[in-house]
Amino acid sequence: MHSGDLSQLPNPFAPEPRSWNRSAMISALKTFLVIAVAFAILMAVTSRGPTWLANRLGEDFSSLDSTEKQSRLDQLSQLGIAGFEPMLAGVADKDPEVVDHAIKLIRDLQTQWTSLPKAESQDRQLALINAIEQYTPRFAEPQQAWAASFLNETIIENADDSSRRSQQVFVAANHALQQLTRRDLVVFEQNVALKPAPHPRDSLGAAKSPQHAEPLPLRVSTVQSSW
Repeated sequence: MHSGDLSQLPNPFAPEPRSWNRSAMISALKTFLVIAVAFAILMAVTSRGPTWLANRLGEDFSSLDSTEKQSRLDQLSQLGIAGFEPMLAGVADKDPEVVDHAIKLIRDLQTQWTSLPKAESQDRQLALINAIEQYTPRFAEPQQAWAASFLNETIIENADDSSRRSQQVFVAANHALQQLTRRDLVVFEQNVALKPAPHPRDSLGAAKSPQHAEPLPLRVSTVQSSW
């Protein structure tokens, strides 16, 4: 290098070159992977969490006491559509207090649907119809009356709407109501079959025992004397 050649002199203002740090790169990669896995778990919980939680809350429902069942129903009512099917276990319960509480919660949810967009409200109607149809065999007479009332209201609400979604809800509600009516008919026929058949002589009115027979009326006759 010539004494007058300044181009070969080091620049005092240039940043110092950084040496490649392998451990720092590995640490950064691990951090990125942890963040990616956490994000994936969060997305899975967000999308499937309510359904998983609803299934967990409904698993041992029948083994709980009345207060615990009502508490479970309160939690299920906060899970949206995912909570409808296990809530119907409360409607089908043998405890009247549990039944009343379940129906009250469902009616409260129906009131909330009125403030939702129609498509979201119909999604909830359809989910509840499907849940009712699954639990129809377990419904006693009071639960059947509630279910029939809801289904009839839903049919009337969607009858005049020609949109595809409304017709889907309309058809589903009609089918569920038919299932409910058919079950009532089957139960009625079974009850009739269990009753003892009347004795054939009873139908002819000849089975009455002599001690219960009514006396024949006396006939008054006038006898003329030959005197």
